[in-house]
Amino acid sequence: MGLTSPFLERIADSVLIADGGMGTLLHERGISFELSFDALCLDNREMVLTVHRDYINAGVDLIETNSFGANSIRLKNYGLEKKTSLINREAVRIARQAREEMGRDIFVAGAIGPTGRGMVLIDRLTHDEIYAAYCEQVEGLLEGGIDLFLIETFTNLNEIKIAIDAVRSLSRLPIVAQMTFSYDGVTNQGVPASNIAKELNKYDVDLIGANCSVGPQPLLDVMSRFAENSDKPLSVMPNAGLPRYVNGRYLYYASPDYFSSCGPEFVKYGVRLIGGCCGTTPEHIRKLADVIRTGKPAEKKSDFQPLYLSPVSDE
Repeated sequence: MGLTSPFLERIADSVLIADGGMGTLLHERGISFELSFDALCLDNREMVLTVHRDYINAGVDLIETNSFGANSIRLKNYGLEKKTSLINREAVRIARQAREEMGRDIFVAGAIGPTGRGMVLIDRLTHDEIYAAYCEQVEGLLEGGIDLFLIETFTNLNEIKIAIDAVRSLSRLPIVAQMTFSYDGVTNQGVPASNIAKELNKYDVDLIGANCSVGPQPLLDVMSRFAENSDKPLSVMPNAGLPRYVNGRYLYYASPDYFSSCGPEFVKYGVRLIGGCCGTTPEHIRKLADVIRTGKPAEKKSDFQPLYLSPVSDE
C-alpha cells in the first residue's frame, strides 16, 4: 500500500468525485480521431486547459492528466515516441495550472492507459519493452508533480501488473487500478470480475475498480463482485452507456440524470472514488456530484436519450 497521503486521508473520510471524459470533449471541440489527443498537451494546451476548467467548475475533487495514451508504444503510431517524457510533464503542468487558476483544493491524477498491444500472453521481450515504456511515462508524470496515479481501461491482468510494477519501481504515491468489463461482467478475455478483484486485491495498489465498459448499470454488478472479493476501497468511472454507431460516429445514450442516479448505488458497494469515462461530460459529473453530496437522487430517466456524440475510446 502507498504511504499516507492527503488523497488517501480524504478517501478514508469521504466519497470523492473524479472528472469525466477528456477525449469526449476534445472530439466535440473539433479534434479528429486520427490525431493524438495526448499531443494536444504540446500543440493546443489551451484546449486541454479548458476541459480541465470545465470539470473543475462541475465540482470535482480530482482531475486526470491528458496522458492516457502517452506511452512510447502508442505515441510511436504518431511519430511522437521521442516526446514521451515531455508530453507527460506538460500534461501534469496543464492540470496543475487549471487547479491553481480555479483555486480549488483538488487532486491531479496521472492517467496511464494500456499500450494497445492487446496481448493475452506477454513474453519476456515484450514484457521488458512494455515495462520500459511505462517507466518512461511514470518518470514524466512524476517530474510534472502529480498527486497519485490512475491506471485505467486495462483488459489484461499481465499488462496492468507491468504498469503497477513500473510505478512502484519509481514511486510510493497512491495508485488507483481499474479494468474494463463487458455486459456479462467479464474482461474481453473472459475473466470474470470476481477473479479480477481477487487478483487486483493482491497488488500493491490503494484503490481498485472498473472504468469505461458498457455504462453504469452493468458496472453495478461488477462492483458488487469487487466488494465480495476485495478489502480495498473501490473506484468506478463508467461510460455514458453503451455506444451505438450512427452515421459514422459513436452515440452515447445515458443522460446526466440517468448516469448520476446510479451514484448512490455504487457507494453502497464501497466505492470511494466515482467519475465518468467515454461519453460523459461536465454536466454528467455536475449531476453526479450533486447526488452524491446532497443524498438527493436525480430522477432516474430512461438511459436511451441520445444526447452526446463522442469517440469510442476516450480517456
